[in-house]
Formats: sequence, C-alpha cells, structure tokens
Amino acid sequence: MPRSIALTLGVFVSFAWCLAARTAQADPPTAKTVPVYVLAIWTEDADDQAEALTRALRWRVQQAPGWSLLETSQSFETLAIALKCPATPDAACLQRIADQLKADHYIWGTMERRRSVPGQVETEVHLWSRGQPSVSAHETFADSLRDASDGSTRGIATRLFGALTGAEPSVAPPPSPIAAPEPAESRRAPEPPSAPSGGGSFPGRSALAYTALALGAGFLAVGGAEAADWLGDSTGSTNDRQQIPRSVTDVCADMTRPQSLDACTKGKDAVTASTLAWIFSGVGAVLAGTGVVLLATDHHSTEAESREGPRTATKARFELLPAIEPRSGSLDVRVRF
Repeated sequence: MPRSIALTLGVFVSFAWCLAARTAQADPPTAKTVPVYVLAIWTEDADDQAEALTRALRWRVQQAPGWSLLETSQSFETLAIALKCPATPDAACLQRIADQLKADHYIWGTMERRRSVPGQVETEVHLWSRGQPSVSAHETFADSLRDASDGSTRGIATRLFGALTGAEPSVAPPPSPIAAPEPAESRRAPEPPSAPSGGGSFPGRSALAYTALALGAGFLAVGGAEAADWLGDSTGSTNDRQQIPRSVTDVCADMTRPQSLDACTKGKDAVTASTLAWIFSGVGAVLAGTGVVLLATDHHSTEAESREGPRTATKARFELLPAIEPRSGSLDVRVRF
C-alpha cells in the first residue's frame, strides 16, 4: 500500500472517529423533560426478577411524556455501600446518593421473596426528588416474571411508575394473567418541573461501540498492509545486499551499483513501513478494545431488552465499591453469584 494512501486513510478514520463520538453525545435530555435515574433494584434472593423489573421501569420512563431516562453503571446497592448507608436507607443516605449522582430525581427500590407465599416476590420502589417528600409504591407478583419485555412485567412497571408520578400510561400494556398485585401504597407526586437539572445521559453508547470496532478494524487493516510492505522491502534489501561486496559497509554511500541504490531505498522504506505498522496496529487495538468494553458494559439498550428471552440462570456480577471519606478512599471488588 502506498504511503500516501495509508496516511490519507488514517486521517480519514481519525476524523470519522471524532465525528461519531461528537454525534453520539449530542442528544441530552431537553429542558421540557424531567431527567430521572432508575437504579437497579436491591435484592438478596431474587436477582432475575429484580433485573427484569429494573429494565421494565427504565422502558416505562422512556415511554412517559415529560420524563427522560438517565443512565449510570452504579446500582443503588453499590452506592449505599460506598456511602456507608444504614441497612434501611435514611433521608441523609438518600441525599448523599443524589449528590453523588448529581441528580434531582431517581427511582430506587428493594425486592425479596415472600416467605409466607412461595413462588411470589414483593417489591417496594421509591421516587426521590430534591426538596420534595419521597413517594413509595408496592407490588407483589409471581417469581416466574423474569423477562423485562414481557407484557406482564411491563404492566407491573407501568402501575408502579404511575403510582410514583401520577403519570397515565402512554401505551397500555396487556393485562398480567399470572401477577398477583396488591393495592399500591403511594402518594401522588407533584407535577414534573419544567426546568430540571441533573446528570447527563449517553444515548449513543451502542453506536459509539460499533463505530469504535469498525474504526479499530480499519486501523488494524492498514497496520497489516504496512507490515506486509515492511516484510517485502526488508527481504528485497537483504537480497540486494547479498550481491554487493562485503567491503561496502554503507550501501547508501555507494551509488555506483544499482544493487546498492535499490538496497538503500528499500531499507529506508522498510523502516518507514515498520513504524507505520506499529502505529496503526496500536491505535487499531485500542479502538477495537474500546468498542468491546463499551458493548460488554452496555446494560441499558432498549432494543436488546426487547429481543431478550427469559432468563433462567443467575449470572455472576462484578461490582466496584468505592468508599468515600473526607480524607481517604478505597475501592473494593465484589462478586455476586
């Protein structure tokens, strides 16, 4: 591959990467919507059901007029542990979590299996709003509901969100044939403010991940082409040197033999190709790795949720638990099975 083509391709790919990154972050919540986090529901014995309901609640927020979903990789449990909250989170703890998220609104909740009724779980969710009383809602349903895209799960999420916010469903989900709801214990929340503040969102995470993978592949391809050029030039230079007397130590200083001229040119080209191969391959590996990490940590894709089937096995979960203190801090790794 000619050097000019390789360099031109590199510049083009870099420009495309910057443009994709800029586009992916150019769609924040508008001033007409209330941004709200839906933190992963905290549970000790109903992981699949809690995850399904968390995703269904996030789906419901996305459907609700006047609300917009914010995304975070931190769960309520992680934040509560890191901020040293008591077993039953109090008002000070909830305030610290909001400050950590830089949020004015967030939904959190707990879930546990009912000891008195096998095969059922109960959940209590809360809407925390800065400067307003917390609002709570309660539901009991069958533990067979483990699919976030199932109509029954979405129906429960719709009822809970309506109880927390007073919002009417924009799309009525099908009735739940197997859920056993109890009356929601809630208070009607005040109307959403028109000019909220809070954290930002990252709606183009998946697009950015695939863009990074594509650009990484392009850089790796260019690096491979440069490596092939280096091999060809290096082999050609070595063959030319074998036809030159050993007394000639600097082929670039011997311009009387065609073999010396060719060996000098190919030797310089080999050095250039080797340098470009390392640069392009390194950048390609970084971009491809970034794309893989973004895809692996993207747990909030609505499209993925709609295609996801029922979950039958509990996955191991890795969590980072930062401990924040006035003059010190620590980071623990927690694995849950």
